[in-house]
Amino acid sequence: MPNLIESKWRKSNPVKNNPVCWFLLCLFIYSPSLLANNPLQNHPSPYIRLHAHDAVQWQLWSESIIQQARRENKLIFVSIGYFACHWCHVMREESFNDPIAARLLNENFIPVKVDRELNPALDDYLMDFLQKTRGYGGWPLNVFVTPQGYPLLGLVYAPQPDFVQVLQGLQSEWQKDTVRLNKLALDAFEFSKQMNAGVHAIPDAKELDFRFMQALLAIADELQGGLGHQAKFPQPSLLLILLNRYQQQTDHEWLRDYLQLTLKQIASKGLHDVIGGGFFRYTVDPDWQTPHFEKMLYTNAGLVQVYVRAFEVFGDSYYLDVAVETVEFMLRELQHESGGFISSLSAQDSQGVEGGSYVWTREELQNALSADQWQQVNKVWQFYQLQDSQMLLPVGMAQQDRWREIRLSLMQKRNTNSSPKDEKIVASWNGYTLSALAKLYAVKPQAAVADAGDRLFDLLLAKAKKGLTRTLADEHRRYLDDYAFVSQGLLDWRDTRKKSDIDVTLKKLLNRALAIFKTEDGWRLSDDQLLPLPSDKLVIADGDLPSPAVVLMNAAERIGIKHKFNINRVDRYFLADPLGHASTVEFYSRTRK
Repeated sequence: MPNLIESKWRKSNPVKNNPVCWFLLCLFIYSPSLLANNPLQNHPSPYIRLHAHDAVQWQLWSESIIQQARRENKLIFVSIGYFACHWCHVMREESFNDPIAARLLNENFIPVKVDRELNPALDDYLMDFLQKTRGYGGWPLNVFVTPQGYPLLGLVYAPQPDFVQVLQGLQSEWQKDTVRLNKLALDAFEFSKQMNAGVHAIPDAKELDFRFMQALLAIADELQGGLGHQAKFPQPSLLLILLNRYQQQTDHEWLRDYLQLTLKQIASKGLHDVIGGGFFRYTVDPDWQTPHFEKMLYTNAGLVQVYVRAFEVFGDSYYLDVAVETVEFMLRELQHESGGFISSLSAQDSQGVEGGSYVWTREELQNALSADQWQQVNKVWQFYQLQDSQMLLPVGMAQQDRWREIRLSLMQKRNTNSSPKDEKIVASWNGYTLSALAKLYAVKPQAAVADAGDRLFDLLLAKAKKGLTRTLADEHRRYLDDYAFVSQGLLDWRDTRKKSDIDVTLKKLLNRALAIFKTEDGWRLSDDQLLPLPSDKLVIADGDLPSPAVVLMNAAERIGIKHKFNINRVDRYFLADPLGHASTVEFYSRTRK
């Protein structure tokens, strides 16, 4: 029987309601013989498995894809997304299960589905192409790649009519003038190569620090906190660096006020889940009101570290309370039976509604609470009404014991419509999480944190000894960020819990990482990059997590590995965006002073 999403999709478009088309599509989707050979069906990624029954005949990314593209002279359609991504689900429903779009993709292109969390190097490269050619990024990340392996055209979510138009137009152009399109893609690649080759000497530490602060002042939102005046991301790695800077120069009143404003906004407005604890990935507005409802492990692990550090810097127990509550959420909803932590909670609820697990009608809230409890909630919390909806998002802080019963009542009601989970255990994110547990335990020892940290430490240490790959599943690709953050996490927990018997393992792990990923020209993100790259990266920008190159260099220094980590050359993107390279700026400034 078709699932709920397929039923909704069927009703939404009269073209798709054609009984002949529907019969043929169902025959394809539910044919046992086809499913038996479906490479997506038993994949360890729930995101990939979600697409196993699509009308698009997806393949998995591998070297054979390049060979097939050259043999058949077809463009490769690489579609990258992740399980918690709302617009990834929307595009699946609208386009990847649409007979017209599916036929165009299946007949004229080689469609490939990738979980961005399992192939961060490919995602980084194609996202960089999209941002340079379109001026923006996002997921789903869809890029057409030539048989020679050069990106030609990229786009994010597009409504079905627009997407079909792109497919038709691109296929028509490919048939008419393959040579020209191949040359366009190659020229773009060569231009990027030349841009990367135009390296610059890095400014001295004083000049670099000045540029960094000027860049911050230019885009800091002094009224609402955070950066910019559109969507708001919490950016934990940048906040940590700013907290360190303030501690070194406590007379910097502007930086103090800006940090305290930002930290308060993050913890008391729409980014924070007042009922269940923890944080969403970002808000879609500049006022921190309406979140994009996905909850990522790395966002919460990063903000635990931020609020612990804020407690150390400012001495306000409010910040420590935020960190404790966030870890409680992580232990309750993200901890796996193996001792690791899963990747995310979906933006959609179990019924496919974005944010449905977190928003309420006023009547639902009142019915879930006693009259006294509702009065208390109504006095302290705020209720943001979602655009074009009667649904309310409760916001605020409720950490004290007097709120526990209220929150439990509302959580029990929420659990009947919970968010689906992506249960992948990503090595780098778990290393980052172990660091967060270590930071919290160092200032507030708790038995639950000790137990969780010990279990995660044992899991990651065993993985490091066996061979560090992306998840607990057996894989062959290795990534720089896994080696970097697992090493850092093990070191942080070693120092916090006084474990002294892992230095040999850590030195082997870090030396192995340097041999695989460090080159004379910079850094590689993966040991198995199938597409040609313009160059190795001189420096790696911060992303959802800090720069893995900086994390690795710091870990090597802590464990006593003698290695020359000079940052003497950078590309123009570093000089144009020192805030986006905050970890590298901090590393350079520290090592040059």
